[in-house]
Formats: sequence, C-alpha cells, structure tokens
Amino acid sequence: YEYNVADKEQEIEFEEVVGMPIGKGAYSERRVATRGVGELTEEDEFYIDQRIQFQGKISLQSEDRNLGFDGFARLESDRLPRRDWFRVISQADKNDLAITYDEPKNIDGEPLATGFYLNRETAELYPRIMLPLFSRRDRGILPVKGLLKLNRKKDYFVFGDSSRVVNTTNLKGNILTYWNGSGKIEGKGQFNLGSGLNYVSIDATGVIRSQFEEVVDQENLIISDTSSLIPNPAQEDPMAMDVQRYDIDAEFMSGVQLIVPDKLMKIMQNDILAESYNAKPVVYLTDLGFFREAMVNMFPAGKELDEAMSSLGNGVLSIPQKINPYTFLFAKMPMKWDAEYQSFVSKETQIPIVSVNGEPLNKNLETYVEYKMPTNEDDRLYIYVKSPTGLFYFFGFKQGIMSITSNNPTFMDEIGGMKSKDLIMKMDDGNTYEIQPVDTGTARRFVNRVKAAQQK
Repeated sequence: YEYNVADKEQEIEFEEVVGMPIGKGAYSERRVATRGVGELTEEDEFYIDQRIQFQGKISLQSEDRNLGFDGFARLESDRLPRRDWFRVISQADKNDLAITYDEPKNIDGEPLATGFYLNRETAELYPRIMLPLFSRRDRGILPVKGLLKLNRKKDYFVFGDSSRVVNTTNLKGNILTYWNGSGKIEGKGQFNLGSGLNYVSIDATGVIRSQFEEVVDQENLIISDTSSLIPNPAQEDPMAMDVQRYDIDAEFMSGVQLIVPDKLMKIMQNDILAESYNAKPVVYLTDLGFFREAMVNMFPAGKELDEAMSSLGNGVLSIPQKINPYTFLFAKMPMKWDAEYQSFVSKETQIPIVSVNGEPLNKNLETYVEYKMPTNEDDRLYIYVKSPTGLFYFFGFKQGIMSITSNNPTFMDEIGGMKSKDLIMKMDDGNTYEIQPVDTGTARRFVNRVKAAQQK
C-alpha cells in the first residue's frame, strides 16, 4: 500500500489481505470488501504524517476512506525536551490526518498530558506536549484533549477540542498550538484558576503563552536559555524530564465573585460609576477576535450572550446581569506566573474593567490583581481597584476570611457600624465566612508587592 507523506515515499506491506462479504441480504449476493492489516516497527521509521512517526498496526477497509491506526505515535520536533511514543487507536484520513486521543499513555504505561500544569512540588507552571507530568498530582490549569492535527504548511501542531481543531471558526473549547520552528506554545479556552478557593470564585478565559527553548544537550536534556534551572524531585530518573523554568504569560478575561454586603458594594459602585467619565474607555474594536473567543468560553450560549456579542460591534461590552454574576469582570488582563509568589500577578497598572457588580463600566482603572495558587492548594485572591475619584478599595481573601479596606471614609464607616451577624456568616458546609476590616497599610503593602513582581 503506497503511503507517501510530503517528500517521504513509503509503502506498507499488508501481511493479511481478505475479501469479506458485507451488508444485508443473502450471503452470496453481498458485495465484497477488501480488508488488509500491516504491522510496522520502530526500526521501519515510518511516518503517518510529515512530523508524526508510527509503529504498530495499520488496517485498511476498502469501503472506508480512513485507515485504522492501532499502535504508538511520536511527534518529531527538535525543541521538545522529550519525545514519548503515545498510544493511538484511531481512524483517520491519511490525506488529512487527525488523531483522536483522550488519556494517552506511553509504551511503559505512563500517563501523558498536553496543556499547562502547575507543579505541586516546585510551584512552577509548565507546558506539556504529549509528555508526562512532573507529578501525577499536578494541577491542570489548561488541560487539553480531543484531537491532534499537524498543519504542514505552517509547521505547527494543534491539540484540543475536536470541534475546534476540525472547524477553525468554532471558538468554544480548550485548544493548544505548538510551533515546531520557534518552540512557541499557545493555549486558549477556559482556565482552572483558584480551584482551592471556598465561597469566592475565579472564572477566566483567554490565552496563555510559553516556549520550549532549544535543547542543546540531548543526552542530558539540559535546556539552553538564560533562565535558572529547577530540580524535578517527583521524577526518580533525572534524565526523564526537562528542567527548564518556563516564562508564562497570559491575557485573561476574568470574572471574580466575592461575598460582600450590598451596602458596601453600593458605596464602591456609586463612587466608581459617578466619576467614570474621567477614566480612559476600554477599546474593544481593535481586538474583537480575543473578546469574542473569551466570551464564548466564559458565558453560557443563548440570547443573553448573543446580545453581549452584538454590543461589541458598537465599541462597548454590555453583559446582561442574568449571565453576569461577577463582582468584578475584567476585560483583557495581562498576567504572568510568578513561581516565587506562587501566583498569577497582573502585569499592568491600568486594567480594563467591563463591569462592577454587574453594572457596565467599560473603563480602564488603576488596578492590581493577584491569583495565588500555592502548592498546598491554600488558594488566595487579592484585588485593589482605584476609583477615578482617587479612592481605592481592597479585597483580600484567604482561608474563609475576606479582608477589606479603603480610604473612602463613608465605606469604612459603614463597615465599622455593621453587626457581627453581617460580618460573620455560617456557610452551607458548616464553616464560617468572615469579613474583616483591615488598615489601609495592608492595601499599600499589596500594591508594592505587585509592583515588585511587575519589575522582575
């Protein structure tokens, strides 16, 4: 069987070729289909696509244009720190190859992953492309599964939700692209941030980026770049995994739900909205692709989302409150992962805010955000927002306690006059959620902390 891929002229020898009656009716009247099975070994150096090697069985059914692959495939890319053979059981068209996968394993039975993961031992956030995790307990920040496909012309692999890989106009679902030439990695979809939080929540969609640097010592798998190297305590074999410290940058549309008394929310909301005309508006029209994709993955499908998408064409973003439960909804917030802080930290001083407590804002305000996800999963959340009036509001949540402060006297007088029943709430799980006023120095120290991270 002739199986040519790009400049590779190849043949498969089918050891078994049979004619098999198929269909309904009398046995003698059924049409006959040809079936064939051939087997390839690693030594055959066989490619089922320009950059995908294969070993195992390939089967043919004359009534089906797709071949059957039952064996192990391996990606060919110079920048991958390690290339594992991964299990493949898939039907695919050799002229437009797309391989389905769910939870692949290598030849040794070790689970492999694709996406971005948080190391529970070192607090490093790192990408995987059909590679083992540092530890099987590592947290999936953007796990990607479904379909694997190679773009031959532009030389990149794409992994992810099958409907997105096959139909590039579909925006919903997790997807990851890896460029062979540069080693760049880009993930899109819905992110798992703050999964260790109780009572408050973080939703985030958008894009995350990193890069595999060039491997200069294949024997020892040491990565050549200027960043420091990290050990891998979870691996018994130090040769088995790369030790690069990855730079991770992201742009998130992110919604945060806090539990804050309505009276406090109204004071902050009225202050911010009253002087919002003095703030710089959010520019949506120059980046419609990002916002449309982020919204499709953030909000449920329906007429409310359709209305919000339509509002983008007018240069604003209006999210119906029915699908906007967020205390703060950030439009496109640049963030980076800081392993020392064990956090995603906002990278810019001015952050575009879509809404406050569901009310449309669409302005850039001085804002600092930290999503902390430490190795022990004691997740935390910190937000500082300054109103156009110059008044600021700080919210910090950890271990069931929401710390709040502001330089707005009205806001602090209100919280100071609240009864304990308004500040300490019994939750459904039997634990308590407490609102705790703190001094403004707490907010100032947080801002300094974020500014220090931004300058790294």
